[in-house]
Amino acid sequence: MFALLHRGPVFPAQGERRTGAGWALILACIYLAVQLFFIQHHEMWRDELQAWLLARDSESIPALFQNMRYEGHPALWHLLLMPLTRIFPAPGAMQALHVLLATVTIYLLLRYAPFGWAAKLLLSCSYYLAYEYSQISRNYGVAVLLIFAFCAVFENRRRRMIELSLILFLLAQTNVLGVIMVLALSAALFTERLLESRRRVDARPASLRDLAAAAIIIAGVVLSVLQMHPPADSGFAAEWTVTL
Repeated sequence: MFALLHRGPVFPAQGERRTGAGWALILACIYLAVQLFFIQHHEMWRDELQAWLLARDSESIPALFQNMRYEGHPALWHLLLMPLTRIFPAPGAMQALHVLLATVTIYLLLRYAPFGWAAKLLLSCSYYLAYEYSQISRNYGVAVLLIFAFCAVFENRRRRMIELSLILFLLAQTNVLGVIMVLALSAALFTERLLESRRRVDARPASLRDLAAAAIIIAGVVLSVLQMHPPADSGFAAEWTVTL
């Protein structure tokens, strides 16, 4: 998570680490073109098509939530697919959307990551960013995009707490790994705020903005857990157990 890395000999200083928006956009467009070429040769997996079919065959959003009760995933990815299924008959539209989201992820990496050019290009061509989270159309790619968006905004966290909380809200709606990341990132975010307030002589209680951000994040986690909790007759997603 590049916005959390410390400045050092490997990572350029603040003024040097940003890539120009124009260059980042050009390279992202090249990435998009390459991904669109290869996506035509990717045979979709069963779990990819499962999401498309659920979104296509659900008559409404409440029906989608009802049909997804055995999936063990929140509904954000399926909600993104629903409008596409009403316009395009083939699941190729899902692949195009996923590649577009992956391209935005790469743009954020190229634009904001505190790495040199070589590191950024190598990361863009790595297995996960060039295949796993781009060619395979699942909710994990959306989660990676939201994590990168969080990192890009994190630098201005003191003024953009609401934006960060909304990103974490959406991240919690991707999958269980997204929820884990939300818990970790929000814990780091608010612990830093608490420590900063204690170091200040004129410390003030939590602002209304901080409280609103915390409420948004908690609501996102609760909503996600309610969606992922398996029904009693589930044969796929087993009942949760916690061993201490």
